[in-house]
Amino acid sequence: EVTTLDRKRMFAGEIDTFSAEKRYLHKNGGTVWMNLVVSQVRNAAGKPEYDVAAYEDITGRKLVEEALKESESRHRAVIENAAEGLVIHDASGRIVSTNSSAERLLRKHRHELVGKTLAEIGFDTVREDGTHWPAELRPVTVALETGKPQSDVVMGHRGSDRSIIWLSMNVRPLGGAEGQPSVGVAVSFTDI
Repeated sequence: EVTTLDRKRMFAGEIDTFSAEKRYLHKNGGTVWMNLVVSQVRNAAGKPEYDVAAYEDITGRKLVEEALKESESRHRAVIENAAEGLVIHDASGRIVSTNSSAERLLRKHRHELVGKTLAEIGFDTVREDGTHWPAELRPVTVALETGKPQSDVVMGHRGSDRSIIWLSMNVRPLGGAEGQPSVGVAVSFTDI
């Protein structure tokens, strides 16, 4: 058990204190989570005299953590299985996550997208009239810089085979009030 090992390390003078989260079964049959903090008091010669232990009931926090994990898992499943392409960019424009539909529509693998900006990826995009769309004027960049959503934007994405996939795109700022720089953007798009 972790506390036994920590007690041995504390007794040997390797550590002064340790903490551990422990689960206990209450007499009513319920589970109680406790955070145990143990410190050792030593005499003037440095020899251990006694331990001081404090217990804190962290059951509420554990229940919230578990609910959050379940919620995140459901959210991840919805995002991954959505028919729309979904891409999340951080405030610097780097892609932090994608779903499989985005990879399929953009004809790129996740490792080719995550951690990169649009300029680094070198997407060849065109406007509806077929003219080149510079990265600095694309909806993601505009939303990041202005904090304003970009809705129902039609963009052509040219693949390595030079064929164009036409996408309808929505970009929504994450965090920050409208008109203020965002902490990132969520991009959703479909093949039209």
